[in-house]
Amino acid sequence: MNFRLTNSAQSVRMIALLAILLFACGLILWHAFDQQSTVEQERTLQVKTSLDGAALEISQYLKDLGIKVSSLSQQHHRHIQTILENPLDLQEQERLVQLLRKQIPELFSLTLANNKGVPLLEDYQGIVTNSCRSNLRQFALEGTHPPIEIYPGKAGDH
Repeated sequence: MNFRLTNSAQSVRMIALLAILLFACGLILWHAFDQQSTVEQERTLQVKTSLDGAALEISQYLKDLGIKVSSLSQQHHRHIQTILENPLDLQEQERLVQLLRKQIPELFSLTLANNKGVPLLEDYQGIVTNSCRSNLRQFALEGTHPPIEIYPGKAGDH
């Protein structure tokens, strides 16, 4: 017996083959989109984890800086008191800056204020910004510590 495939049987086979190929292409595309979505989620998680870690590091740094500033102000209380009593004593101001630079080599400038929040040292360089002055007054009037901030200024940050 000789069997011959008719045109209709061949057409059915071709359609079935095309359907299988289309299904396989669909699976490949679905897998590619799923992989892309997974990679994006992993990257987002990595960035979030990195940012959370950086935020913790910065927070700890600022806490340590606050402790250091408090410790330094207690340690150099005598010098600060001398400057408070005589704000024009430039030698005492320079002595205090030199002592502080031994402990904080990256010290750029410092701001001392009286109990009313008015800076004692003349700001010839334009370093003490309005936001810094505002925080000094807030601390003097309310006794609340403003957050440790880096104030941008004309001569650089302080």
